[in-house]
Amino acid sequence: MNYLRELIVALLVEGKPAIADAQVKGVTSDLFAGSDGAALSFVYKYFRDYNAIPSLELVNKTAGYSPEDALQGPPKAAAGFFVDKLVQARMSVMLGVGAEKLSQALEQRDPEAAITTLQDTLKELRAVRSDRARVVSLPKVFSQVIDLHDRRMAGERGVMTPWGTMNEATFGFGATDFVLFVARLGVGKTWTLLILALHAWMTGKRVLIASTEMDQLRMALRAMALHFKLPPDMLRKGTLGQARNGIAARIKEVEDLPGLYMVGGGNYRLGFDSVEAAAEEVEPNVILLDGAYLLVPAANKEKSKGAGRFDKAAETFEECKQFNMRIKVPVIATTQFNRQARRNSLAGAEVENIALSDTAGWAADYIFALLQTDEMKDAREAIIKPLKTREGSMSEFMIRWDIDGGDFQEIPHTRREGATGTGSGVGSAPAFGSANPFTSKPMPPGQPGPVPHAKDDGKGDGHNF
Repeated sequence: MNYLRELIVALLVEGKPAIADAQVKGVTSDLFAGSDGAALSFVYKYFRDYNAIPSLELVNKTAGYSPEDALQGPPKAAAGFFVDKLVQARMSVMLGVGAEKLSQALEQRDPEAAITTLQDTLKELRAVRSDRARVVSLPKVFSQVIDLHDRRMAGERGVMTPWGTMNEATFGFGATDFVLFVARLGVGKTWTLLILALHAWMTGKRVLIASTEMDQLRMALRAMALHFKLPPDMLRKGTLGQARNGIAARIKEVEDLPGLYMVGGGNYRLGFDSVEAAAEEVEPNVILLDGAYLLVPAANKEKSKGAGRFDKAAETFEECKQFNMRIKVPVIATTQFNRQARRNSLAGAEVENIALSDTAGWAADYIFALLQTDEMKDAREAIIKPLKTREGSMSEFMIRWDIDGGDFQEIPHTRREGATGTGSGVGSAPAFGSANPFTSKPMPPGQPGPVPHAKDDGKGDGHNF
């Protein structure tokens, strides 16, 4: 049975819904040659131009079928059946091509090329299986807005931060939010990412961290210092003293708890394909990308090897947003300001001064600057300034920046630009039981912080809007 010929006949009978479904699922005329491809192209074009369905006789005449090859009705099955068969056939061809390339790579004993072939083939297959570019009636989505309202009213939030001002503006980061934190070199981008990661973990979310800049041991040292409220230098220099055994005992209480994962670690060729594979494995509620500008786009690894820094950065930030939309999980990333945002100054912290690419500003839903002068560093303070927000309004605010004491809470009454309140509103629910996870009272080295609850229903508030 010729599935394409039968599909064309079925489309002429079923009309608009069947045509829309076929196009959404990737059954496009450019995939087919000869009279059958011409017939499908004509049906699509006729419908697009006239919002009507051509007759079978007109299709046969336009496509140039001979009398013995002409399409004939009635259809032998529903259009959806033939669409599915054509999609499956396309996937089979893609698998065959991928298998041939894989075989060649294995014969040449090139495991990197083999892995890349597998990853590229899987990505292409996922794209074919997904419903891309589906057209919907917007009013039909209104009921989903009411559902979102009711869930908000019942207390549902997205992935929260330790800072009330940010939570009031965002209600927690949602499934399709791509969030950027930007700072000058050495100000604390990785620390910020870990603060957000631990807060999400402590509130029951599954967290995946991907780093191109820092290895797993160094990342674990920082995370451990934050969790147990220890000066990181005590761990790095081996000066815990008598507190060492107490800390080791508390590690036993948390090391088997699920929900906080890392992929990469100092791998400057870490790609989105590796991050996506890790996400499929651990099913996180939020993904945090440390040094996002160094990630290798999955779409074309070979091309990115020879690309200039600006082209590569642009492609990377575009991929960040595409990745975010594809997996429907909030993605939080860090990147740097260029030299226009001067060190030891609050000036120049603007979207146009994000290093290497304008695309970062276009692609991100939220952009926050982390700012700190030398004077603020001495006072153990920093400013978080919103540079872009998709929803709501937000003013900059000041936080404690005490790495040794594990204190990063918002400082009350520091909102600027006319904002009101103290930053203790929506979302300032504690993460460590009855206390904020980053309180202003650091724990002594011998008294590490509490253990997070292990309960995780796997749903994740950020998935549902």
